[in-house]
Formats: sequence, structure tokens, C-alpha cells
Amino acid sequence: MYSIGQFSIMLNLNKKTLRYYDEIQLFKPAFIDETNQYRYYEASQIPTIKKIIDLKSIGLSLEDIRQIIKAEDAAFAQRFYRSRMKEINTATEKLNLQSARIEKLMKQELDEEEVIPVFTVEEGVVLEAGDVYFIQVDSDLKEINESISDFYRKKGDHLLRSGHFFKLSLDEFSNHVCEIFAYVVEADELKSPNLETAMSMANQIRKQAEISCLRVSCDKIGQRERAYKVLFDYAQAHHCPIVDLYEKYTLINGRMMIEIMGVAGESI
Repeated sequence: MYSIGQFSIMLNLNKKTLRYYDEIQLFKPAFIDETNQYRYYEASQIPTIKKIIDLKSIGLSLEDIRQIIKAEDAAFAQRFYRSRMKEINTATEKLNLQSARIEKLMKQELDEEEVIPVFTVEEGVVLEAGDVYFIQVDSDLKEINESISDFYRKKGDHLLRSGHFFKLSLDEFSNHVCEIFAYVVEADELKSPNLETAMSMANQIRKQAEISCLRVSCDKIGQRERAYKVLFDYAQAHHCPIVDLYEKYTLINGRMMIEIMGVAGESI
């Protein structure tokens, strides 16, 4: 089973949304711990929540989605797709993007089986020690772009190594990203002549301790779900819960490479 934090990160879905879907009985967790009310989900639930996410992304109401999920009938669902397509064809560019998504949904049954990439969990990967420039945030992964822009806008004269990191929270009642940071090339000399500005920049530097991690690498944003599933399944199989999560983003030859790094707790 996966905690709500793990499940929401795999599916790139807000934890508040999962709790709301539970409250309206659209999508309920597989298990709720009676002692602390924590929600847990099973791998077998992933296709259903992905279907809900897909249907929500094309602009259908939650009541329409409930009917489609309950009916489990492709012909019944096609009526909703066609009706929504007529609305999209008369709408703005944003709705045209949703139109493309509908076409993809309608073609899925005819597509060949997707080739599933094989991910490997690497043990003993080190998140190195060093000075890092950082900002603390409380951001969902779908709304992170503004926080990233803020991160680079505030860096001042700091020279950063290639690639920035997200530190992610698994806490049920927080958003996903709690910190953005990058290693500093030169942190010992601040060039600003303004003392107040210099002190402010100095406060944005912290020491990162060396941490041993499990790592799964992928070269597409769309592979995050499977990469996280491999990492969480590996941790469960080896009875070592993931207590901290980091994502490293590096642009290589025009392609964004993602390293997912999990810090494992003591074996249970």
C-alpha cells in the first residue's frame, strides 16, 4: 500500500484533491488507519484514478465523471466525449488543447500497447555535502513554475551548478514541494555593495549534509509515475520506508533529465 503522500506524488495529484474525492465518494482509499485517519491506496487503484484525472482534464464535471466510472461502458462514455467536443470547437485556445486530449482518449483503445521503460533502483547514491542556495516554498507540482522563476530571480550574484533540486514533503497536510535548492559554485564572496542586500543573500545559503539515497532516473516528465512506483515498491519490498524525497532536474542536450532520490529510513 502507498500513503496518500506517496500516491499523490506518483500521480502528480494534489493531496487535497484525493481527500475531496474521498469525501464525495468518487474515489476512496483502500484503507484508512483508525488510529490516525491516514489514507492508504493500492496499486490496483491507479488505472481508476488516472481515468478520473484524464476525464477531469477535458473539462467534464465530477458528476459526469462519476457516471462514466460507474457505468464502465465505452459507448456510454463516447456520448460525453462528443458533447464536450462540440463545446471545445467553439471555445478558446485553452479549450482547443483539451480537444487534443479528448482525441487522444478516443484513440487509446486502438493504439498499440505502450512500451513500458525499465527503471533500476540504484543504492548508495550520495546527495553530496556542500553550500546550497535555497528558498522554502509550499507549492504543488502543477503550480511550481512560479516558484522556480522566483528561485532564479532571487539568486543575485550566486553562481549555481547545473541542475536544481526539489525537496518534497510526504506529509498528508502539506503541498508537495517544500524547498528548491541548487549547489553554489562560489558562496564565500557576495558582490553587492549594499550591506542589507548582502546579508539577505547570505541568509539564502545553507549547508547541505551528505546523504545516502536510493535513486531512479528518467528522461521524460511522463515517466515520473512509473519511476516513483518502482522506488516505493522497492522500498516496501526491502522494508525500508522512504522518509525524504528529492528530485533533481538537469537540462542535457535540450532534454530535461530527472533524478528521483529517496532517503530510506531504518528497516521495519
